[in-house]
Amino acid sequence: MKISLSNVILDCLTTSHIEHIHPQANEWFHLQSGKEHYRLLIHLSYCYNNIQISDIGTYRGASAIALAQNQNNKVFSLDVGVFRNEIPYSNIEFCVGHFQNDSNIQEKILKSELIFLDIDHLYHNEIWFYNFLVENNWKGIMLCDDIHLSDEMERFWREIKHEKYDITQYGHHSGTGIVLFSNETTLNLS
Repeated sequence: MKISLSNVILDCLTTSHIEHIHPQANEWFHLQSGKEHYRLLIHLSYCYNNIQISDIGTYRGASAIALAQNQNNKVFSLDVGVFRNEIPYSNIEFCVGHFQNDSNIQEKILKSELIFLDIDHLYHNEIWFYNFLVENNWKGIMLCDDIHLSDEMERFWREIKHEKYDITQYGHHSGTGIVLFSNETTLNLS
């Protein structure tokens, strides 16, 4: 699969029709690429058809909504304490739990072809999650949010051994990275 990224392409995506964004996330959801990552998530959702996507770190549900724009895909959105059941998207499954100690959650994650990782930004959970994917020989693409937010996240990003790209210019201003766990995917960055 070839994924092309361009700010021109991303910023042409219309987001004005997208509803049910939490009021505290609404002002960010519609910002241009390079400031926020929602247009990138929408674009990536349309690069695939009929797959499962994992959104790890639901928070206010905006990333799950962005990833669910391609209705042909199923989105599994996980958070440790947030449940956004008021979002009426039939292709989103919200779940409360923790990936480190729940085999059912781990199984759903491993069935995903695309993962968006946006959790506590403290290094330990992020590196555990990465190592879990490596140990299970997972093949797919992981998008990481906030890779330049703190020293802990910079450390996490440095320790990733797979092919990776800093795509902050297309994503979130605090850093966005993409990790390729398979050589079947190529990126065209312009």
